[in-house]
Amino acid sequence: MIRTVSLISLFTTFVVQLMAVEPVERVAQVRVIEFPGREKPDGMWSALYAASSGKVYTGLCTHGGSALFFEYDPATDRNRLVADIGLFLGENGRGERTHGKIHTRFAEDSAGNIYFATGNQGSGPSRIDPWTWANKGALLFRYVPDENRVETVGLVTENWGAYGLVLDRRRNIAYLSCFDGHLYAFDLESRVSRDLGRINNWDVNRMIAMDGSGNVYGTYGDHQLWKYAVREDRIFDLSLQIPAKYAFRHIYRLGRPVMDRRYLWRYAEWVPSLGKIYGMEGGRSLLFEFDPHAGEEGTVRLIADMALKSQIESGNHPYSPLAVGFGPDNMAYYALVDRVFDYGAGEHATQSSSHTYLQSCNLVTGEKQMLGRLVSLDGRNVLGTGACEVAADGKVYLCGALEERDPERVAGKAAGVDPFRLQLMVWEGNHR
Repeated sequence: MIRTVSLISLFTTFVVQLMAVEPVERVAQVRVIEFPGREKPDGMWSALYAASSGKVYTGLCTHGGSALFFEYDPATDRNRLVADIGLFLGENGRGERTHGKIHTRFAEDSAGNIYFATGNQGSGPSRIDPWTWANKGALLFRYVPDENRVETVGLVTENWGAYGLVLDRRRNIAYLSCFDGHLYAFDLESRVSRDLGRINNWDVNRMIAMDGSGNVYGTYGDHQLWKYAVREDRIFDLSLQIPAKYAFRHIYRLGRPVMDRRYLWRYAEWVPSLGKIYGMEGGRSLLFEFDPHAGEEGTVRLIADMALKSQIESGNHPYSPLAVGFGPDNMAYYALVDRVFDYGAGEHATQSSSHTYLQSCNLVTGEKQMLGRLVSLDGRNVLGTGACEVAADGKVYLCGALEERDPERVAGKAAGVDPFRLQLMVWEGNHR
């Protein structure tokens, strides 16, 4: 007997099979810009900057070794090492704790000179005596591109190092938040550093921001804001809080303080075209706006929840990355991971094979767009990033851990599992 199948049945089967197929994941491809040399730096945070000249500057960290300062010129497509900080300071080979880290974002003065600060912050093998770091502290550096010259501007403070850095071009003062929880003002003319006072009880402010009038802002405690008023020359707490979606908890334990940076802003930057500070909250990837000139103390508002859909649905949110950049078109770009990411092992040793996704958001309308999962042109996975910068031409630069398949080039293993090498990467809108 011949059996027949109706067209309706065939069509129904086709639709069911089509619905069962997972949608193709969108991919955002990045071009890799290699760091030259045999060094194997194993971490980077914040130290990425697209200068007004069009050049891109990167600072890489080497635990137990030297911090490295690079300059990339898009015109020649050349990335070069400008300075090995350990060699520059004559520290290498002396069995001492070295300036192994550049944690600050770079700052640029009106002449196009580039500033950054260094530190140690526990970098180095335990067999190297931490007291060998004594009196070294956070050093402020200046790079003069026209002369290809790096110079030490001066000592900011005798502690483990600096995190936040902003530059008041009009007053010629650099402000730095340091590992001791204090804010410092460094006069670039007199080269004198002044301690302005404590801004956080138990932790550092990794990122500080300056408004158009020269006032400096940061966070402490439970998403609370502080302000350094430049005219009054004093620091005081504001009654404002940046947006958050969970309660304050476990930031300290009886008799032992605990550092939990989820309760601070993770990234913040003044956007001149809009005249406001925009940033990312540390625990939930919440993009916010802070208008310091609205009302008596200012106003804050939530722009968008930038977490992945899976994170929002599960309530499982990893620590927000530092990879936030603002473009000339008032767009925010954010590279976030789908799970906890760390360059090393430690407590996250089982969290391997993380993926990084690039999203954009209009700062005015709050409209988001998923640009895709970040992979290199040859298909390697971007495991995590430590910084994001948007150049004047709209290109999005990222720096972080890229999957490394050559054992001779591996700098470390992300979460103790995934081999990686630090790379500078650029997304030029070539996603599919």
